[in-house]
Amino acid sequence: MRRGLFAIALVVVIGAVHPPAGAVEILERDFQVARPDYQLRVVARIDAPREAVWAVLTDYERLSELSPGLLESRIVPDGAGEAVLVATVTEGCLVLICRRVRRVEAMEEEPPERIRARILPEHSDLRRGVTEWLLEADGEATRITVDSHIRPDFWVPPGIGPRHMQRTFLSDLTELMEQVERIAQ
Repeated sequence: MRRGLFAIALVVVIGAVHPPAGAVEILERDFQVARPDYQLRVVARIDAPREAVWAVLTDYERLSELSPGLLESRIVPDGAGEAVLVATVTEGCLVLICRRVRRVEAMEEEPPERIRARILPEHSDLRRGVTEWLLEADGEATRITVDSHIRPDFWVPPGIGPRHMQRTFLSDLTELMEQVERIAQ
């Protein structure tokens, strides 16, 4: 029995030190709060070619399949026909209070390298925001840099609110990267 538990513990420790081949490697994580603004930066290495990663990230109708916090994603009509508009709904809970956040973003693409998602505040629960995705070929893999700056249009409780947002943003983005890698492979 002890030997079995020791073997399991050893596998967990070795897996933590040397992630399995093909695992998303988070190279950098940063979350800053300058109330009322929130900034997130994540740099990751995904074991999949850039063009395949691009295809997954720009399949806007299926984005909700990539992250547990993303309940809905869909392309919405753009009256001017100049941009791809993507509507998403996320949900976050703090203790027993849950909130759904709607946002519509104008997607500006430079295939297969850069996606810039600009919040349209008149259709969103955010006053402003922009998220940039930079995809760089890294051998057979892809290095992804995500920079996001948002200002909510709702009250975030001081203290626990920003800490919860940090934890949620980073874990959801990590899971999203893992799903992108799985699908892109």
